[in-house]
Amino acid sequence: MTPLAAAAWLLLAAEPARLTLSHAHGEGCPDQAWLEGNVSARLGYSPFVEGAPLQVKTKLECSAHECVGQLELTRAGEAPRERTLSAPVGQCRELGESLALALSLAVDPQLLSRPAPEVKSPPPAPAPAPAPAPAPVVLVEAPKTERPRTPVFFEGALTGYASFGISPYATAGGSIAIGITAGWFGVSLEGRADLPQSVNVSGGNVTSNALLASVVPCGRYRGLGICLSVSAGALQVTGAIPGGNRETSPLVLAGGRLMYDWMFLSWLGLRLHIDVEGVLTRTTVEAYSGPVWVTAPVAVRAGLGLVAVF
Repeated sequence: MTPLAAAAWLLLAAEPARLTLSHAHGEGCPDQAWLEGNVSARLGYSPFVEGAPLQVKTKLECSAHECVGQLELTRAGEAPRERTLSAPVGQCRELGESLALALSLAVDPQLLSRPAPEVKSPPPAPAPAPAPAPAPVVLVEAPKTERPRTPVFFEGALTGYASFGISPYATAGGSIAIGITAGWFGVSLEGRADLPQSVNVSGGNVTSNALLASVVPCGRYRGLGICLSVSAGALQVTGAIPGGNRETSPLVLAGGRLMYDWMFLSWLGLRLHIDVEGVLTRTTVEAYSGPVWVTAPVAVRAGLGLVAVF
């Protein structure tokens, strides 16, 4: 017997038990009528009565990372008894079955140990009456069974980061991203800008900054994400350089990302990510005095920011 069932056994003094149910559910999850019908079928009678002293609150909902079911038993003058169940995204109906079983056991803790009722053989059937004339055959199309829809979520993220490999020194920057997630797969579009970084050279200084746009497809499990990333943009160099005060060089990167989302609210959380990308278009920056630096073959970036899911 589970702790929740044992607590309910102390609350329910009469047979059959009666209770008042209040059920909340998210999109794609079983409603109250479904839950009451499932519990009544398991018990063999309906325990649901308005105004009963035993109050039961249940809830089924799915976030971007999992489905959660909650069960709370309350009786006047006594502390509530609670239980929480969880399941992967897309399995809210299966979670509803588990919640219905937990509620049935709370009402009748002996439900699983009670022997099946004896089935008596029916009396002999009377002699059949003469068959009536055959009715016309009418073909009726079977109703289509709808497959459960995979929840789709949109998200936006605002991140600050530190990067190394493109500028001569480690530099900071910021990015903004929008994306969409369906089940375990998601993809986002991201724009980023590195802050300008300067190097002193003979006759002045040379300053560089990078502007990039990225496509980031990810595989998701709960808050963890493993992603690919492809970025394209430009490396801008200004200062004491041959041929003028400004030069722009194409910049293309490709690599991967490891990230984690910690959702402290159902719709808002913190995002941590680490990117490792190969620099496909390496650039040598030259001043009047000669080469200043060459972009590294590998760029590394670590970021922390806010993510909103809606």
